[in-house]
Amino acid sequence: MKSIFTLKIITGSVLVLIFSGVFCEVVSQNHPSISAIGEFRYGLSESLIEDAEGLEELQVMELDDGTVRKFYLLDEESETYVGFTFPPFRNEYAHAVQLTGYDEREELFGGLKLGMSKGDVFERIGSASDSSLVEITGGTFYSFEGKNYSIELDSKDRLYSVSFHGIDSYLIEQGWPRSWFRYEIDTIQNVTSSITNTSDSDPTILVNNQPFRPRVEFTGRVREVPEKRKDVIDLWLTQLGQPEEVQRLFLNEFEVRENGVEYWVAIQKSLLQPLLEETGEGLYPVDLFLNIVGQRDGESVFVCNEFVVL
Repeated sequence: MKSIFTLKIITGSVLVLIFSGVFCEVVSQNHPSISAIGEFRYGLSESLIEDAEGLEELQVMELDDGTVRKFYLLDEESETYVGFTFPPFRNEYAHAVQLTGYDEREELFGGLKLGMSKGDVFERIGSASDSSLVEITGGTFYSFEGKNYSIELDSKDRLYSVSFHGIDSYLIEQGWPRSWFRYEIDTIQNVTSSITNTSDSDPTILVNNQPFRPRVEFTGRVREVPEKRKDVIDLWLTQLGQPEEVQRLFLNEFEVRENGVEYWVAIQKSLLQPLLEETGEGLYPVDLFLNIVGQRDGESVFVCNEFVVL
């Protein structure tokens, strides 16, 4: 497609730390609430973006590491476009989103709007922790310590671009303990398919499996953990040397869907209400921090120690 304006792209790197080993975190973090840029939020599926009305593809960039960046025209008159970043892992979901241009109709977050003056911008979101010159535009790039967003002001100090970064860089910037990065990016289907030599009648306890982080959809269904599945969790916690009070953390399960398949996952009781509120009871995809603890009657048993809504 031929465009009347030049596409200017904010670039940046995302650091991903992965550690191995068995881990069960029984004290929940204050997990972040992920915001959006107007109607656009990272975590959107590629198919949903492609099917959205009013998005006209401008450019597709494929980076050496397998990352794909896709940009779509929103408004030609104000030269406004939106870009999504799809990393080589979990490349069906946008890992970051960038909104650039001068369309002032769209309210972003914190009362920000494109084209807003520098003074108004920093009055709303506070001072930046770092800044650098953007040579291609003559503007200035600003980052904010402990935040998962960055902005660019143009050469006239007007808000020109806003970006939200991927979840892993956000967790690092928020100061999450490194132990959380033991949860290796993986799918439920892949983890369960690797389990062998289990019994259909007797419970199987798994104490040496890698904790992992799948991306799923919450179906909105919640139930008490069935007794047979609760027994598996209690046996697993006993094997790990956890005190009895930890067993009382896992009283409920919530149902998730991954690639069209449903699974039940036990969740720490302190996380259940935040999960319902922050996911809109299934409106947004969510990253889970899971342990697979065993199997019973041919079904895998999981516990969720944390989550991050996208």
